[in-house]
Amino acid sequence: MTTTIRDLRPNDPADAESVVRVRRASLPFMISTARGVAFEVTSAHPDKRYRLLVAENGDGLVIGTAQVGITYDSPEPGQGLGAVVVLGHSCE
Repeated sequence: MTTTIRDLRPNDPADAESVVRVRRASLPFMISTARGVAFEVTSAHPDKRYRLLVAENGDGLVIGTAQVGITYDSPEPGQGLGAVVVLGHSCE
């Protein structure tokens, strides 16, 4: 089955809810809301070049997320960030 990677649509509540579903299944200790997910994307500093990506299976179900960006305020140049969260087969 084909997996598609794309940017989160911050103005689409269903998209943000999908990220919350993945986070809660994979990281139950992490507090996450759809409103908070949208805020992450829309309030990020422009120099951070923050992107929240989602991975969809062939049916359009979000099965993973990735957060990527530049650590623009780091005292050491060239630093970045990346975090990947993927559902297991039993969580789909």
